[in-house]
Amino acid sequence: MRRVLDLVVMNAGINGWPLSALPLEETVTALSGDGVDIGVARHVIMIFSSTPPPADGDATMSQAEVALDARRVCTEKAAALLEKQPMWRLDEFMIAWTSTCPEGMPPQQDMLRGLALLDPQGADFTVSAFLASELAPKPKDRFAMLFTRKERWTRAELEPYLQHVEEAGASIDALLLTWCRRSQGSASEPEIYTQRHAA
Repeated sequence: MRRVLDLVVMNAGINGWPLSALPLEETVTALSGDGVDIGVARHVIMIFSSTPPPADGDATMSQAEVALDARRVCTEKAAALLEKQPMWRLDEFMIAWTSTCPEGMPPQQDMLRGLALLDPQGADFTVSAFLASELAPKPKDRFAMLFTRKERWTRAELEPYLQHVEEAGASIDALLLTWCRRSQGSASEPEIYTQRHAA
């Protein structure tokens, strides 16, 4: 998938196609020339696109244009870096990340939500891989994993890790109330969540 994405960006540069308006069928044809199966090419383009896919048999498909989604592309680039090296100094990570993202798609730290954690390290920060997709689906097990990784969380840090929890009808507020203790040093400080139950 990553190889195909890189080929999409490369072919767009070669042909002068803006990533916000890729000619779908021309891009697929170019990828086919690079040895990518046509179905795979179209599928990967749509995974990273913010444009709804054209309907099969649509008479305008040959003229269809798609826009690559900057968040999806940059997140995938960050994931690739974190797979190669799970922990980075923040400044070094941002330099490496920016260099791998396509021109016009600058990465932003909030794109790392659910993918990595930023932890203070003296006067600096580190970026360490911590994927929401690898956490247990059940609330008890998921919160145990979260608090094993880190004892104190803000709500903003926890939220991306509480998506897709297997508990019918449970909102994030309900999950936090059930599984966390909440504290706040002062009205100007963020609320802090710690473990309510033993793992």
